Amino acid sequence: MLLAACGSGAPANNSAQHAPARQTSNTLCANPDAVSGLLISERSRQNGGQEQPGQPPGPVSVPSAAEARAIATTVCGLPPIPGQQEGCQSPALATMFLLTFRTKVGALPVVTIQASDCLRVTGAGPVRWAKATLALTQSLHAIVHHEPPVIFAS
Repeated sequence: MLLAACGSGAPANNSAQHAPARQTSNTLCANPDAVSGLLISERSRQNGGQEQPGQPPGPVSVPSAAEARAIATTVCGLPPIPGQQEGCQSPALATMFLLTFRTKVGALPVVTIQASDCLRVTGAGPVRWAKATLALTQSLHAIVHHEPPVIFAS
């Protein structure tokens, strides 16, 4: 079960490292509870942005709003990417997940999760780091490839 809470309110201490990320109203983490649906795609790219040949699995729709919200909450609970990881280089072949969260008023900006070395998460507000929750990328892979069910529950 993957579940984490989005940071909100004042930080517990004055350390910038523990300060909550500032969100804008059009990002996922501004209100993950507003999520009503999710479409997940997986892409492989070579350095330089060239899409890999072959047929990647098609986009997969997450069947329940509760599961989509649980995934959103997990993404929002990821820590900010450490400074030393911000400039890390992607391997020659990088796999990424594209998460398109929907709300009643439309789609939010696409969240991209690099499923390789850097494990960088963009599109949900400040850049986050998926290394803290490696099960997230494994679970997204299982959903896209129709492997045994992964349960995201609240």
